[in-house]
Amino acid sequence: MVLWLEHENILLMSSSPQDRIYIPPTRTTLRDAALVYLSRFSATEQSLRRVLERKVTRWAHRASTQSEACESENVSGHVALLMQDVSEIVREMVHLKAVDDEAFARARIRTLRRSGRSNRAVRAHLAAKGVAEAVLEPALREEADQEGMDAEFAAALTFARKRRVGPFALEENEEKDRKHMARVMGAFARAGFSRDICLRILETSPEEADDMIMRIRRDLQG
Repeated sequence: MVLWLEHENILLMSSSPQDRIYIPPTRTTLRDAALVYLSRFSATEQSLRRVLERKVTRWAHRASTQSEACESENVSGHVALLMQDVSEIVREMVHLKAVDDEAFARARIRTLRRSGRSNRAVRAHLAAKGVAEAVLEPALREEADQEGMDAEFAAALTFARKRRVGPFALEENEEKDRKHMARVMGAFARAGFSRDICLRILETSPEEADDMIMRIRRDLQG
C-alpha cells in the first residue's frame, strides 16, 4: 500500500523493495532541477515549464504503470499538486529574472540572423520555444533597427555564403545553369527567404557581397 502524507513529505510504504524507487518529486526537488537547468541553458517560461512538467509526468508514468503499490487516483491527485508547484516555480524564476522571454528573444534573434536564418525561420524557432507574438515583434524590430543593412538581406547573404551560391559561387558559369538556378531558388525558399530576396542576392556582385560580409563581421565583433 501507499501512504500519502503531506505534499512536501510523502512516504512510500510497500512490501516490495522495487516500489520504493517511485518516490515522487517535491516542490524542493523541482525547484532545484529548475536552477540546475537554468545554470546550463537559457530558457523561456514555456521551455522551463516543459522541462519540469516532463519530470512530473515521467514519475507519474513509472508510478502508475510499473508500481503495484501506487494507486492511479493517488498518482493523479499528486500530479495535480505538482503541476501547481511547477507554475509557482516558473513564476518565481521570472520574478528573479532567471527567466526573461524578452532577453531570450533578443539574444536568439541576433544569433539566428547572423547565422543566416530568415525572418520566417526565426519566427518559427522562437514560437517553438514559447515566445509570445507580443514579445517577438518588438524584439524583431529592435534587431532590425540595429542592423546596418536590411536584416533579412543580411541573413540571406550569410546563407548564400554558407551555400557558396550567388556572389559566392565557386565558378561563374554555375549561376547560368537553369537547373542550378532552380536548386538555388528552392534552397532559399525552404530556408524561408522570399523570391525577391533571392533575386537580390543573385544579382549582387562578388565585390559588393564581400564588403557586406565584412560589415556583418564588424557588427559581430562590436
